[in-house]
Amino acid sequence: MKKYGFLLTLFLCTYLSAQETKVETTTQDISYTASQDAYAQARCKLDVYYPAGLTDAPTVVWFHGGGLTSGSKFIPEQLKKSGMIVIGVNYRLLPKAPVDSCLDDAAAAVAWAFHNVRKYGGDPQKIFVSGHSAGGYLTAMIGLDKQWLRKYDIDADSIAGLIPFSGQVVSHYAYRQMHDIGALQPTIDRYAPLFHVRKDAPPLVLITGDCNLELYGRYEENAYLWRMMQLAGHPETSLYELGGYDHGAMAEPAFHILLNHLRSILREREEQAAAKLALPRATPQSERVDAAGLERFLEKAKDAKLEVHSLMVVRHGKVVFERWNEGHSPTEPHVMHSVSKTFTATAVGFAVSEGLLKVSDKVISFFPDKLPAQVSDNLRAMTVKDLLTMNAGSDEAEVGKIMRQQGQDWVTAFLSVPVIHQPGTFYDYSSLSTYMLSAIVQKLTGQKIVDYLTPRLFRPLGIIKPRWQESPQGINTGGWGLYVRTEDMAKLGQLFLQKGMWNGKQLLPEAWIEEASARQVPSLPAGSKKETLTPEQKKGDYTRGYGYQMWRCPYNGYRADGANGQFIIILPDKDAVIVLTSNVRDMQAELNLVWENIYPAIKR
Repeated sequence: MKKYGFLLTLFLCTYLSAQETKVETTTQDISYTASQDAYAQARCKLDVYYPAGLTDAPTVVWFHGGGLTSGSKFIPEQLKKSGMIVIGVNYRLLPKAPVDSCLDDAAAAVAWAFHNVRKYGGDPQKIFVSGHSAGGYLTAMIGLDKQWLRKYDIDADSIAGLIPFSGQVVSHYAYRQMHDIGALQPTIDRYAPLFHVRKDAPPLVLITGDCNLELYGRYEENAYLWRMMQLAGHPETSLYELGGYDHGAMAEPAFHILLNHLRSILREREEQAAAKLALPRATPQSERVDAAGLERFLEKAKDAKLEVHSLMVVRHGKVVFERWNEGHSPTEPHVMHSVSKTFTATAVGFAVSEGLLKVSDKVISFFPDKLPAQVSDNLRAMTVKDLLTMNAGSDEAEVGKIMRQQGQDWVTAFLSVPVIHQPGTFYDYSSLSTYMLSAIVQKLTGQKIVDYLTPRLFRPLGIIKPRWQESPQGINTGGWGLYVRTEDMAKLGQLFLQKGMWNGKQLLPEAWIEEASARQVPSLPAGSKKETLTPEQKKGDYTRGYGYQMWRCPYNGYRADGANGQFIIILPDKDAVIVLTSNVRDMQAELNLVWENIYPAIKR
């Protein structure tokens, strides 16, 4: 696969998604060698760049160039601001040390990364190795010749990706010079990456400058390695020739390719992991579900001009029906609107289970620096539980007015509005109450809830790349703004149905599931007042009570519920979960069709 410089514009907009971080740290001159040799002690040092607040982040180990005879470690500016850890490495140089020492140092530095990245917020399964010129040579050698890392009990195949920039893949010219082999006498011996071609190597991305501007046939030897890896059966070797760029200048556009491939490799891994964690499938008949009733629901929704994007029904833990309409697909994340609230409450559940807070904790205790000059008795009394149950007592409309003022801190805005009702006594559906829950979890953990939930919920359930909008203060919006797939919704519903148990492990305490799904308070439709309810509203689904960011349903069910018809309906008595994504105005009409058609189709 040969790709030229004019294609680079495709990569300029595909940087690794990165979250803004307020603090970036570089720890310098960490020794990574056990050697007592004075030169090794002086030279074998590395620097670690890491933004604050990372969780399970990728790492790039970067080897500098200089022909194996010169150069010093540095952190490439192009890799900063990318939401990952970067390790710049010094290694011993020729001719003061033999080439074996250079390779041993490179392996020792990568091994150090495997053993230490967790303390900086990294994931040892997401370590990439890269470098320019001589650094590219070292990258390819320690990744293809497994002996160098084996010494440190690391399998080279554990590297997430090898991305050498204009690396020599025949035996390095500086090594050849030491053995009186001329620069124009290419040699392939055990010191040549080409000598170690194998089909089971990590993903390999070969990048060079223009073949007419590069050093000594550098493009051609990389092209030969690419071809040999293809013939060996390696499935993930790519080759890029950057037209118009010489050996030195090619690094700048190559960083864009590095970031693009890093992102692609991680996404593919996550998709593979998610596929392994997909819910099992079964026929409707095998789980006592009448498929005709489900089809009838879709037909009646269409007749009523209710735009249903997807329907998934899970029975006894198995997907028995799935359908996507209106151009939507199984792999497409869908906006959740207020279904986001249930995910936020789940983050609170994890924080409670970890002893970070109690639902009885006072809201003002988390933000002493953002309180109004006069703290009212009602504000002082407001608890986390009041936020969870939409009983905070604040006027949602007034909070919204202040929040929309340019430059306003949303937490400050929420706390500044008069609390007109005694908390715990008055239901008023408030997305900003949920935002406060998100802010509290972030204050306690130092992580946005999307990151906090990743190792606790998203990864165990195989929910890949959830996306969540943020406030201007860098806090996930909590009450809205989450995007996940239909099956991801079903997995959350199944987790609740299984009382917090997943694949034999108790992720959330059963007591929290019971508490969150119970009728904690009376409820009203969003934006409604008790005295203005219509007869239809009074007997509808939105007056059956509210738990922790979940609504109660008929038939002992409960649901996550988002604007325009996003639903996760959990039916413990039928061991079933119904998931819908839609774009409808009359959500009650859609729910009525669920109870009239889907519910009876699920046989006892």
